[in-house]
Amino acid sequence: MSVLRDLVEGCGATLVETHLQSGNVVFRHPRRAARELEERLGQVIREHLGLAVVCLVRSREEIAGTVRANPFPDRAGSGARLLVHFLGDDPSPEARIDHDPSALAPGAILVGARAIYQWCPDGVLAAPAVGKYVEHRWRVAVTTRNWNTLTRVQELLATR
Repeated sequence: MSVLRDLVEGCGATLVETHLQSGNVVFRHPRRAARELEERLGQVIREHLGLAVVCLVRSREEIAGTVRANPFPDRAGSGARLLVHFLGDDPSPEARIDHDPSALAPGAILVGARAIYQWCPDGVLAAPAVGKYVEHRWRVAVTTRNWNTLTRVQELLATR
């Protein structure tokens, strides 16, 4: 994670901090288009680490909005079983209608703004693979975090 921290700093970020071994990095960056920063971070990681990874950038306000919009607030105490799938782009209206991930587990998967919330009552391994489903059918990048990680990232952002 120290190498990742150095790479993010090399892209102009300050106050860089990683969270565990999760691949989450919290930092401050001069106003720059999120898409441009996502592409730059992905490029730097590919060049220096040989890894092709999805890099999605969310602001403190966007993370807070995602947390506030949780449609399963009564289940947040079981944070390892509550997932948030962050979307790189909005899907086409046709893809969203034709391939609604909510149908994989009605009542346990809800689509929000640039995120899909998934409750996994029997654990993550027993739950439908929403991220892969959405990437394949909606043709958008997806990265998934459990609720514990997301709320910890939100706490770290409060110090930035």
